[in-house]
Amino acid sequence: MIDLPKKDKKGTPMTSYSQCSMFNKDKGFNIQSCEGKYEYIQRYFLGKQFPDTMGWAAFGNKVEDAIEKQDFSKFTKEEAEVLKKVPHHPVFQKELIVPFDGFNLRMFIDNATEDLSDFVDFKTGSENSIKQYYDKSYNQLEVYALGIKKVTGKLPKTSKVIAIMREGNPFRGESLKVGKGHRFIDRKIKLDDIKRTEEWIYETVEEISKYYKVFKQIQQVT
Repeated sequence: MIDLPKKDKKGTPMTSYSQCSMFNKDKGFNIQSCEGKYEYIQRYFLGKQFPDTMGWAAFGNKVEDAIEKQDFSKFTKEEAEVLKKVPHHPVFQKELIVPFDGFNLRMFIDNATEDLSDFVDFKTGSENSIKQYYDKSYNQLEVYALGIKKVTGKLPKTSKVIAIMREGNPFRGESLKVGKGHRFIDRKIKLDDIKRTEEWIYETVEEISKYYKVFKQIQQVT
């Protein structure tokens, strides 16, 4: 029986792509001296909060919000011109609750068509940081495609990352700003990819569940 730290209102164990991804990382994002699973434990088992001190997440949300609302008043004229050229579908932040055996996977698809046949994940990043989205180990699009197939019965026709270029380095005291243009990172997803992704999710959730059960046992005796 699967047991996870997050549950929905009915008590069904709940996870997400970001949780599964964090757990499987070679090193944490906020705690880079250890594997991702230990940052996951800190955050979801122990409730430790990691503030967005560098502003990466806030900047990404600000950019996506501007694209959705087509309101670029919080950006300079040059930044606004870049953002106005970013293509988008009519649906933003589409929530799906995808049923699996013993748990649900919750996802928010950044941008999609009404029928979910085409979808986009927006990212902001530098030329160096967006390289990760070309790598085969990056499987967020596959996870979303799997969710769409489970909900609609159909595999999406197209899926892509649209990376809005970002400039500035908070580590050097520089403010983040929109860079020059955007990049399309297309991913052609096949049924074999979906099968591997589903196996990855089940394996990850089962391992998280084992850790969580041990954690709860320790809590009971301390």
